[in-house]
Parts: sequence; C-alpha cells; structure tokens
Amino acid sequence: MKPKTRNASFYFTILFILTTACTLFSLPGFCGQEPVLTHGQLIETIAHSQPENPFLPENSESMSPEELYPRIQKRMKKQGIHVLEGKNINSSISNLEFLNIVYTFSGGPRAKDLISQKLYLKEKGFISSTDIGLATEIKGSVVQYHENSTFAKPVTLATPLFQFDQIQTERKSRAAFTFDDKSRMILSGSTNLSIDKNIYDPNDRFRQMLFRVSKGSAHFVVSKAMKKGSTFTVITPNGVAGVRGTEFITVVEPDGETRFVVLEGEIETAPRLSGGKWGKRAFIRTGEMQTLYKNGQASRVKKAPQRLLDKLQKNRLDHDKIKHPEILRKAKRQINKSKSHTKNRIAKTSTTQDKKQLNRDDLKPILANTTNAMSHGIDREALRALKNISQPSPLDRFKSQYQSSLTYQTLEKLKQTTLIHQ
Repeated sequence: MKPKTRNASFYFTILFILTTACTLFSLPGFCGQEPVLTHGQLIETIAHSQPENPFLPENSESMSPEELYPRIQKRMKKQGIHVLEGKNINSSISNLEFLNIVYTFSGGPRAKDLISQKLYLKEKGFISSTDIGLATEIKGSVVQYHENSTFAKPVTLATPLFQFDQIQTERKSRAAFTFDDKSRMILSGSTNLSIDKNIYDPNDRFRQMLFRVSKGSAHFVVSKAMKKGSTFTVITPNGVAGVRGTEFITVVEPDGETRFVVLEGEIETAPRLSGGKWGKRAFIRTGEMQTLYKNGQASRVKKAPQRLLDKLQKNRLDHDKIKHPEILRKAKRQINKSKSHTKNRIAKTSTTQDKKQLNRDDLKPILANTTNAMSHGIDREALRALKNISQPSPLDRFKSQYQSSLTYQTLEKLKQTTLIHQ
C-alpha cells in the first residue's frame, strides 16, 4: 500500500490541540502540575486531524477510541514498529513516549537519536518553539523549576528544557541534557544549576548561553563552528569562564570554591572581585586546571593530575561509546579470569626468581584479552595490574640459573649475557 499524503494542516492541528490539552512539550505555566494526556487521547487527536495517515485504518474518524487504538497497534506491529506495543489506551503518556509516538506518525526517518527527533518535530511545528533542549540521560532523582515557579517537576528522558529553568540533582544522581545547538551538559550528584540565558539561531549558527552553577559539578561539551559574537559563559560564586568550542568541567564546592578543568580546547577564566567586578584573566588549555577562591584569589594554571582526569572522564554519562554492553561485560570477565589465573601461577612458584619465568607463550592469551578489552572501553584501572607483567630481564634469567651465591665467574657470565641481549 502506498503511503498516504499528509496535508499541512495536520502539523498545526496537532500543535494547537496538544498545547491546549497541556502536553508535555507545551509552554510552562499554561498547565497544571501533571500532564493529562493519555495514549488514547494522543491517537484520537491524530486520527481526527489526519485521517489519511498511513498508520490509520480506513474510516478511522468514525471509530470509537476503544476500537481504533488496538487496530493501530496491530497495524504498527506488522510493520515492525513498537511504540504502542504494551501501552494501555488510558495510561498516562511520558515525555519519551510522546516524542517517539508523534515522531513515528510524522514520518520522520528511523534510527534517530532523541535530540534529532526533537529538532525534526520542532521544525514541523509539533512541539513548542520556545524549548531549548531536552534530557537525554537520567540516573536517580533530578528535578527542574520553571521560571518563577516553586513547584519541582521530576525530570525524565526527553523532558524539555526552557530558558530560566533551574535544575537540581540529588545525591548519587546524574543527568545529561542536549541543547538545540548539539552542545551537551552533564550534571553530577548534588548539583544546582540555572539557565540564565539561552539564545540560538540555527540559520546563522549564532548563540548566547549563560549558565550559573551554584553548587556541584557540571560537565560541558560545547559545539563548535559558531558565528562570530557567539558566547557560552559559566558563572560560579567565585568566578566566571568564557568558552567557544571545547569540553570542560566546573566543580563548585559548598563554600563557593571553584575548579575549572579543561579536557579539550581552551577556556578563559577570571575570579570574582568585590562590587561585581572580575579579576585578572587566565587561559586554561587541554589537560590544565585552575582553582578560584573567595575575594578574587586564584591559583596559577597548572597541569591536572592524570588520576583526576581519568576520574572525571569515568564519571561522564556518555553511553554512546559503549555500543555493545554485553561484549564489554564479557571482556571484563575475561580480564578478571586472566588476572586470577596469572596470580595463581605466581603463587605456586617458590622463589621470587621463578615469578619472572613467564615466557612469551604464557603472555599471549593475557595480552589478547587485554587488547580486546581495551577496544571495548575498559578503563585503565581494570588493566593496571596487567601492566606489571613483562618479559624477564637478563638479570632475572641469570639469577634463575645461578641461584647460589654470586662468584667472580658468575658475574663475568652475567656481564657477557647482558651484552648479548643488548
């Protein structure tokens, strides 16, 4: 069956009805505290506004919601589309479900990430044009306050962000947000951040963004290639950072002490002085850090410890790099098994000299497992124990052959052996 044509009024009808019905993507302040849209209401809205949609059966406008809903479920299932599978007609619809269902009915290309789906629907007029991004990863308890609101709304996957929103993460919670310009913001636990300004023009690639971090840790991955005059600024109680296209982390302690750590690119910082002025500027580049204290005091820019950089990278909610979690778990098990086997072999040896008698054939399976694990994203700590395994030195081989006390003759043989291996 050929796809049926969609008329232009479909997009505007959906936008009008969903906004007045208090959808999850409608403007903040128009609705109550909780969304009232259900799966059945969404499907009924689409059926009345676009009866020619290819997912709708013929004469769908004359069917009752109870009859229409299962017919659409069955039709989608036959085409391998599962957005309505297992969903009750009267169940409330979540942010993620709304996004997936409307995107499916809109005919957008498959296999798109959340931000791409959202931008497509925004361009077509399905969702509010005032939102600036959405939540792409959530762990634990995360809430947002809209402008001048005292009500904390839970943040879930695909929750839209708006200018002047305030985001709070509870202890042991983390969240990632992606903005319309594809920049990302990753918040660790016990973090409080507000979006004071967010202007973005996709046509001119112009943006002006201002974030205020009062407590906690915020990891920013800022997109590049912006028009001249664009700004990306982060303000803390003790300082400020100006960014272009880079990746950096801002850590604010409870007393306001601020650390900026740059993972890629360069940022410009300045401490906060009394009277709202800013102190001496400094530039922090890849692998460097700086600490800003009260009263305009600032440390010198220095190289960040490798352990700190590894820890910050490990705390990222970047699951895109782990595309095959089952393969990763299998690789880790192989590494642990190899390390355990190696320890058992060493424990069975009677002397320290025998511990160095692992030949190249013994190391082949271990090194193979190590290479496989590294290709799937195993962190350095998991492999640290294997780094100490190496080929025995000439001295170790010599001692294993001459375990008695060294004499003048044996020392001469050691000298000759060393020269040969050099």
